[in-house]
Formats: sequence, structure tokens, C-alpha cells
Amino acid sequence: MGFRSCGRMGLVALSALLSSVAMPAVPAFADDDDNEAERVETEDIFGFTEGADTGEAGERELAISLETRFGKGRFFSEEPEDEDLAVLLAPAEQPDDGPTRFVSATVTAEAEYALTDRLKIGAEIAGVRFRQSNVFDPGDFSSGGLGGLAGEVKYRLLDRSQSPIGLALAGEVEWSRFDEVEGEREDSLSAGLSVMADVELVPDRLFAAVNLVYEPEWSIGGGDDPQEAEEEEEDEGSGRESSFEASGALSVRVADGLFLGGELRYLVAGEGLAFEKVNGSALYLGPSLTAFLGEGAHLKAAWSTQVAGWIDGDDDEDDGGGLDLRDFERNRLLVSVGFEF
Repeated sequence: MGFRSCGRMGLVALSALLSSVAMPAVPAFADDDDNEAERVETEDIFGFTEGADTGEAGERELAISLETRFGKGRFFSEEPEDEDLAVLLAPAEQPDDGPTRFVSATVTAEAEYALTDRLKIGAEIAGVRFRQSNVFDPGDFSSGGLGGLAGEVKYRLLDRSQSPIGLALAGEVEWSRFDEVEGEREDSLSAGLSVMADVELVPDRLFAAVNLVYEPEWSIGGGDDPQEAEEEEEDEGSGRESSFEASGALSVRVADGLFLGGELRYLVAGEGLAFEKVNGSALYLGPSLTAFLGEGAHLKAAWSTQVAGWIDGDDDEDDGGGLDLRDFERNRLLVSVGFEF
């Protein structure tokens, strides 16, 4: 499936959700105090997609999340470029003899504080672990440690209690210590910009949300091989990357404090700060669940599996079967626990 076909499929589906957000079938705002008292906070009910709500002034939240990404293709030449290495490798160590495995786990601790009813700030620290076999290089490879630090500001422009939709803007600055695609040690800085919109399609029952996220990233070195990093910086466009995500989600309240939903996500990875080259794209689909466990606590889980993708054909081998299993993974799982106080 080509890049345009994959993109068209994702954007058509997301456009339908965007239309529902822009023109809700049932007005979601009312003047009575009872409706405001029972207001559903949408920030955490959509899985990977985030709602536009920012909480009440003075509200604090601590959250711990685990995101697991697994499943990639094989992307290296089956004949080692180094002839001496080819001689030294035993038959069982030859690249085409071993299975392909890739697992990445990121644990994040995040603290948020609502300065006003519209403005929220947050900070997070992450730890990462990568384990892979015969993906980008022959043999087993593992890495991990401190993943990085990040700070975020989120501002709500429109409130659903006063307008048909909720709308928020967010900015995030992040320092990362590992390349999330290959798991190699590499320091980088990124600046994510997000637009979040949500709506109550059926008051207090059915909700929809759309996110648009653009994130440019700059490599600042610090890898395991400084000489190799310096050579890569000399290449045109090297050290500067960009990513884009468009997601849409539905969430239905099936019981008090329990929400079930579905989510569609379209991701693009490229080189340069303005996608001078598109490396690949992926379309994900999956369910979500959010359970509010009592006063101020919630549990969220979401699963996304890649159903379509496109990959630039410069690599030696692509066994993704129509998916981009180089820049993205076959499956992504998110589990998060949050506490408000």
C-alpha cells in the first residue's frame, strides 16, 4: 500500500470523526448546575488520544504509565558488510538463521498542576528498555536507562459547557537519551505541538475526540560512538527529524465510572524539520478502557495494532507485509494509573 493510499485511508476515517466533533448531533452544554456537577472530565477517557479538558484550578495529579511497543521487521543485509565478520560468524550466528524480535518498554512518572481552570502545566521523567534480535543488525541487542525529561503546558481555548466543542492547545519540550526507533543511545531535543478537540455526542454518554500532533526533533549527539555520530551530522538532513500524528477516538460511558472506546491513529515519520523526506507511515486501530476507581483515581488501558502502512524502499529487506515495521511497531500497549488530589 502506497504512502498516499495509506494516508488517504487514515484521513478519510479521521475526517468522519472530525466532522462529528465540529458538528455534534446533540448540544452538549446546558445552563443548569446539576449538569455541571456531573461533568465528565475527558482528558483520560480516550486511550492514546487526549481530551481537551484541563481540570479545575488548584487540581494536582500524579500518573504512572507503561507503554510497550513490540513487533518489527528485518532491516539489514543478510551478508555482513565486513568480510572479516562474515568469516568469524558461526553458521548459527548468520543473520538469516535467527528470529526477529523487538520489544520496547517505557515507564513514565508525570506530575501535573492546574494553575487555572484553563491552564495546566506538567513535568515527567521516563525510563526505557529496548530488547531486539535481528532487526537493524544481526544478533541480540539491548539498551536502556534514563529515557529523558519533559515539560508541558496545556491551555483550553473552548469549554464544552459554554460552546459545542472543547478545544485545547499544548506544547511540550522533551530531552531524550535514546532513539525510539532503533533503541540506540542518542541525545535529542524535541518540541511537540498539539491540538485537541472533543465533544459530547450524547450528553454524559458518548464522547468523541480528535488530536493533531506535530513534533520536530534535533539530535544533539551523546551516543555511544561519537565519531559515528559526527559523520552522520555531516549528512544532509541528518540529526533533524519530524513526526506527525492524527488520531480520532470514541468513548462510551457503559456504567458509572467505566468507559469503553475505539481509536484510530495515523502516524508519519520523516527527515528534516518540515518532512523534506517521508520515511514511512502507519495506520493503527484498537480499543480503549478507562475506569474511575473512586475519589480522584483512574486506570486507563489502550491497545493499538498496525492495520496498514507505507515504508520508503531504501532498506535491504522489508518483511512487513504491507506495514511499516521499521519506523513503527506492529502493536502498542498503554497502561496508566492516575491520582488526583
